[in-house]
Amino acid sequence: MLNLLIYCVIVYFAIKIIPVQKYLLLLIALMPMTLYQDSSISSDSLIFVLSFLTIAIFLYLSLVKEKIERKNVIKVYLF
Repeated sequence: MLNLLIYCVIVYFAIKIIPVQKYLLLLIALMPMTLYQDSSISSDSLIFVLSFLTIAIFLYLSLVKEKIERKNVIKVYLF
């Protein structure tokens, strides 16, 4: 259950970050197979949530920010 809780929290932040198509990310995150895999004890939830967060950060940096600063590049490299 902790995997599912962490998954929900990080998906929430990814949806807040992403500038476009928030409902599409929500739809993919709430698919039954995705929720089933995220509630099990496996590394799938970490892979899913980090991919959602990475896509959200890349779209935010490419569509919203006019100039990419050094701290944003460090955030991308940490993920």
